[in-house]
Amino acid sequence: HGKDNIVVIDSKNIDDRRSVDAFREEWKKLSGDSLRNIVVVGDAASFNVKDKFIAGKKNIVVAPTSDKKVIGTLFKNLGEGDITVYGNENWDDLDAISVSNRNKYKVHFPSTTFINYDDPGLQRWVEAYRKLYKSEPGKFSLIGYDVMKFYGAGLLQFGRSFPNHLNEINTRLYANGFDFFKTSNESGFENQYVMIIGTDNYELSIEN
Repeated sequence: HGKDNIVVIDSKNIDDRRSVDAFREEWKKLSGDSLRNIVVVGDAASFNVKDKFIAGKKNIVVAPTSDKKVIGTLFKNLGEGDITVYGNENWDDLDAISVSNRNKYKVHFPSTTFINYDDPGLQRWVEAYRKLYKSEPGKFSLIGYDVMKFYGAGLLQFGRSFPNHLNEINTRLYANGFDFFKTSNESGFENQYVMIIGTDNYELSIEN
């Protein structure tokens, strides 16, 4: 969204403030520029995000908050136009956001897991699971399968030295992914994999 109008929503919540500061720092690293539009949500009477919108441009609203009051106030005041809203990982199942608003404002959020039941390979896996266990697989069934398959593939491809090749392991996964980096010379690895999930025509999909 380098050419779009970015508006970041802040609040008096200390956790929100930390998230906004972190976003601001990363934005400057990526763009070389400071964020110009940061709006602090007070209350519904004083809050106005539309003053920061630019007609004829995409208006991207970033709201890294889980505060239901802040979120409710935001969606009451967004108005009309080409507006896309980005929230945090808790927005996946947050009931403070209506289905119509999720679709209207093309709500996006980060996630470490996403299950695409339209995938033919996943459909075959589900059928095999039903046949074997006589039950429906849940989210953690898929995550467990992915973890087993990933590390199993690592052992097959690289043997016992597979921890030295974590980002070279090649296998197809159904719910999550792996992107490891070593946090320090003395420590282990951390998985920094994340997806951005977008809403379009009432359907969720991974944004490329």
